[in-house]
Amino acid sequence: MTLGHTVSGKLNFPRRVFTSYYNSAVYTTFLKFSESIYKALQREKINAPVSVLKADGETMSLKAGERYPVNTILSGPAASVMGGQAFLETSKDAIFLDIGGTTTDISFLADGVPLLEPLGIKIGEFPTLVRSLYSISIGVGGDSSVCVKNNKIVIGPKRLGRPQAFDGPCPTPTDAMIVLGLISCGNKSKALTAMKEIGEQLNLCPEAAASAILDTMAEMIKNKVEELLHEINSHPVYTVKELLYGKKIKPELIQVIGGPAKAMAPILEKSFDVPCRYPKVYEAANAVGAALARTTAEITMFIDTAQRTLAVPEMGLYEKISKDYTLEEARLKAINLLKQQSSLLGAEKGEIQAEIVEENSFNIVRGFYTSGKNIRIRAQIKPGLIYGLWGDKNVSC
Repeated sequence: MTLGHTVSGKLNFPRRVFTSYYNSAVYTTFLKFSESIYKALQREKINAPVSVLKADGETMSLKAGERYPVNTILSGPAASVMGGQAFLETSKDAIFLDIGGTTTDISFLADGVPLLEPLGIKIGEFPTLVRSLYSISIGVGGDSSVCVKNNKIVIGPKRLGRPQAFDGPCPTPTDAMIVLGLISCGNKSKALTAMKEIGEQLNLCPEAAASAILDTMAEMIKNKVEELLHEINSHPVYTVKELLYGKKIKPELIQVIGGPAKAMAPILEKSFDVPCRYPKVYEAANAVGAALARTTAEITMFIDTAQRTLAVPEMGLYEKISKDYTLEEARLKAINLLKQQSSLLGAEKGEIQAEIVEENSFNIVRGFYTSGKNIRIRAQIKPGLIYGLWGDKNVSC
C-alpha cells in the first residue's frame, strides 16, 4: 500500500494518484530485485552500503528504494547523463548521447547543466510526480535490425537478436562497424555477408553499404535531436538548478558514450557539424556516472499561521507553530529537516548541500481582515556528482 502524501508533498492530485499507483505496481518486483542483491552480497561476503540510482540522477539507499521504487524508473538514462557529466567540464549548451545495443538515449545541457522535467515524468500516458532528468530514448542502436524498404535503408526500431557477426538473424549497424574496421569483434566474414545482403539491394559494394547504414543511423539521431530541440525551445527551459527564462538551447558540442561511441563519434560530428567527444572509458561511462551520483532528497513544507500548523507530508511531520511564524524561520526549518531526511536516505553528512528551490508566502484573508499567512517551501539537496569532474579523459574527433 502506498500513501500518496508520503510520495510527494507537491500539489497536483491526479499526478499524485498515478505516482502512488505505479509505486505499488512495481513494489513486489523491486523487492525481489533488492533481496537478490543482498543475497549476492552475502554470498560474496561483501559488507558495504548499497545505493540505487533515481530518475533525477541522484541516489538513495536500497532500503529507501524498497519503500519508493517508483523513483528508480528511467534510472538508466539518468546514469547516461551523470556519466556524460563525469567526463565533461563545460558551461556550453551540449547534447548527450548514450548509444546502446537497442536504443539511443538523448539528453541536453543548458549552459553546462542537465535539463530537468519540472513537474515529473510521464509513464505511458499518465503524468507523475517522479522528479527526472530530461531524457528521450529512440529505437536505434548497434544491434538494431537493418533492412531495405522502397530502396531506402531502415534501421530499427526492433532488435531481432545479435549481429550477424555473432550468428544473429539479420544485418545490424554493428556488422557495418566491423566491416569498416571501426570495431574489432565477432566474425568479420559473417559481417561482410550481412553487408553484401544490404548492398545488393542498393547496388552498393559491402563497404559502401556499411557506410550508408552508419550515415543513416547518424541522420536518424540528428532528426530526433532537432525535433526535441524545437519542442524544448517552445517552452521555458528547466535545469536541475534553475528555470532559465527566455533560454534557447543551441548545442555547441556532443558528448557520446556507450559501446558504439568511438565508432560513431566522427560520423555524428560530420552529420551534426559540431565537435563530438567521447571519454576514453566510453563503454562504462554510465556506470561511472551512477557510482559518482550524489544522494539526494526533496521535501515540501506547508505552513498555515492562521491554523498554527506546519506540515511536511513526505516525512509524515505535522506540528503546531506560533501565529507569528515567519518565512525566514520556515527556510531554516526546511533546511534542517531536509538534512535529516537525506541522512535517512543514506547521504553522508559531508555531502549534504541543501538549498531552497521554491518559496511562496500569501496572506490569508477572512472577511475583511488578514488572519494569517500561507507559506509553502520546497527544498532539495543540490544535485551533482560526489567528486565533480572525473579527470580530463575525453577524446575529440
